[in-house]
Amino acid sequence: MLDLPAPVQAYVHTRLLAPRAPAYLLIRQDGRLDAWGGDLALYGMSDLQPGMAIEQHVPVLAGLFPFDSTPLYIPCIETASGLFADFHIFPADAGAWVLLLDVTADAVQRHLLQQKANEMVLLQEHYTTIFGRPLEHDVAPNPVRSVRGTMMTASLLAQTLAALDMVVMERNVDGTFRLLSTVPGWFARLYPEVAAQSEGLRPGDVFPFLEYFLSDAEPFWHAQGTGQLKSGP
Repeated sequence: MLDLPAPVQAYVHTRLLAPRAPAYLLIRQDGRLDAWGGDLALYGMSDLQPGMAIEQHVPVLAGLFPFDSTPLYIPCIETASGLFADFHIFPADAGAWVLLLDVTADAVQRHLLQQKANEMVLLQEHYTTIFGRPLEHDVAPNPVRSVRGTMMTASLLAQTLAALDMVVMERNVDGTFRLLSTVPGWFARLYPEVAAQSEGLRPGDVFPFLEYFLSDAEPFWHAQGTGQLKSGP
């Protein structure tokens, strides 16, 4: 693997590759199976035999053989077992390699996010149909409807942020922050204090890059204008 030291290669394999359950097929130019390995049963591929026509067993590969020299990437394909996999196809000496990597977790998260986005659109349309105005343009004369709409919007927003694995905080006047969203597991591991408190947080003390950006953001907040300030890469 390039000139990476053995410990780095081991880390990449253990942390990045192994959790995605890599499996492979080696297919001849005539479309027949030559060799295979990895946890193919996880993707519903069993009873493989040398020389079998692979497109009958893996329909997504139909029509790809004979294979030219251009690598091909087919993302997020549902396999026979119901799991989703990325297919990476690249040339071999006498055919092509097919590498499968599990992306089921990513597919589920995208589906959840799309579902919440669709729910938000339906909510907006339903509200506009009933009350004759977009949800965000509701007015004070009917506070019950206004509060109800605000609560529904907040609930959908919270679920969307959770699906995105994002953290949202609000700056207090004293320069500390308070949580506005749920706490993803990765954030709790990096900032354990959030498990015991949601107010008075100082994320700049934990994340050095954020500390410098928050200093740059102070004039923006003091201006009390509109818009957003981005940190850059």
